Amino acid sequence: MNTTITLVSILLGSMLVIACAESSTRGAAEAGRSWNGARTDATLTTIDGFAMRYRRSQREGAPSLVLFGPYPQSIRAWESAWPALSSRYDVLAIDLPGFGLSDGSPETMSPSAAAEIALRLIDEFGIERFHVVGPDVGAPVALWLAAKHPERVVSANVFNGPGYFPPAMGADLDRLVHSGVYRWLAANVVSGAAMDQFYEIATKTGYSVAEPSEAARSEYYAITHNPVSHQLGLAYLASYESELAALGDLLQETSRPVLVTWGSDDAFVLPENGERLHELLPSSELVIFDNAGHYSHEDAGDRYLEILTAWIDGGYLTPGSLSTNPRRGLPKGGPAHRRE
Repeated sequence: MNTTITLVSILLGSMLVIACAESSTRGAAEAGRSWNGARTDATLTTIDGFAMRYRRSQREGAPSLVLFGPYPQSIRAWESAWPALSSRYDVLAIDLPGFGLSDGSPETMSPSAAAEIALRLIDEFGIERFHVVGPDVGAPVALWLAAKHPERVVSANVFNGPGYFPPAMGADLDRLVHSGVYRWLAANVVSGAAMDQFYEIATKTGYSVAEPSEAARSEYYAITHNPVSHQLGLAYLASYESELAALGDLLQETSRPVLVTWGSDDAFVLPENGERLHELLPSSELVIFDNAGHYSHEDAGDRYLEILTAWIDGGYLTPGSLSTNPRRGLPKGGPAHRRE
């Protein structure tokens, strides 16, 4: 009986995917580029046999900052923040393996594997110690680096992505994480509609107020409609059960300070994930941005940049110092956080 109910739920969910995608994105999809076409404008290097996309702005003597891209977007998601960050820090942005415009394989599609490949790319640029920022699928990668390589990571900022299992997610994403049948349907039976829905998330429903540029829209179309990227993204979600369970066990022993930021309106990876991460991490700060969605750094804009730069410029040394909450001195059982 339970199996029947689950299958019906999955099939109904897939029908909703089709209905939503076909009604909202068919016209926009026609303006997109191919994945290979988008890569002609990207800067690539080879790590472990994979072509990895990156963007670099070197600033001698400044703190090093490593940025990952969200899913199903890319490091294009940092284009509006790039002038402010690159004028202040030594910055490296990376499309993680199998995401954005980077190559990947089934073996690379887990937070732990992605973290080790990203670290080898960071090594290529001679960056020894760095602050790491992980949105969405990059959040568990950033947390893995902080937990496993504390000698390299100065601090981390994670947002709108999972860090323990089971994460609290919206219904469709929750099914993709927990159900192999649902992932198979998304990859095979309704793959075109699922691709359209991911494009819709990347360009519209993941935001509360911001809008991606036309260049970003074109790139996100190429990413979401590349069959290989689509399959690899689903494989990454399949790794969450084992990977996030292991990561959750590591969090309470993580020595590096972590800034947890979140969008109050995130319907995909719910804000309670940020609150739970703040409780689990021994040294952390939590800031929730009102009127911000899944891509909260873009929705929050200058508010996010002010928090991040204050953190990198010294706030990470005393987590809680950025908070205006008078309860910030309480132990982790009553964690303080700030709303922006």
